Amino acid sequence: MSTRKEREREAHRRDILDAAEKVFILRGFHKATVEQIAQEADFSVGTLYNFFKNKEELYIEVLEKITEEFRGDFERNVKGEPDAVRALENLIVLRVMHWDSHRGFFRIFLENAPGSQMDPVPAFPERVREMYRSYLVEVSKVFERGMGQHVFRQADPLYLTLCLEGITNASAAYWAQHGTNEPLEARIEKVRDAFFRWIEAVSPPAGVQESR
Repeated sequence: MSTRKEREREAHRRDILDAAEKVFILRGFHKATVEQIAQEADFSVGTLYNFFKNKEELYIEVLEKITEEFRGDFERNVKGEPDAVRALENLIVLRVMHWDSHRGFFRIFLENAPGSQMDPVPAFPERVREMYRSYLVEVSKVFERGMGQHVFRQADPLYLTLCLEGITNASAAYWAQHGTNEPLEARIEKVRDAFFRWIEAVSPPAGVQESR
């Protein structure tokens, strides 16, 4: 169990990362300064350097924080959901909402990482890439479960996972770059419909009832 001092230090660390995300969004990576981030977090510059050695480390840590938040939501709402259709619906909602919540930072990331608009993964730090690889495995298991429940068409689960990643990443990247006036719920529904129309089983085998 962590001590009060350790909990306070972790809370300060989160405050700094939240402030860094705001400053990066407002100023862009190159124009943002450690001094601006410290001011936004209401800490001295010296205190900030007790947590992070430079702006570059802060930038990477913000990306890792965002990824960790997503992983926690994924564990609760997708991985732990036994019904494959509901799990996949939860995943699409989570992916779109996650991009929307951090769209400003993702826009900065896409602008500063060469080639990231086509494929952002190679630009991620290694720890984030490792979490992403684990995520792909877990999503593939959702598709495997759906095939076993006879609600998804029979196909390679990994390729279904990659196809879902393609449609969500491309949609989110477009929204981040160009903006949209569509309500969040409408965007979620369009991504869901585009994907589910393709993967849902036409009808279950004789004697097998659909799971939803």
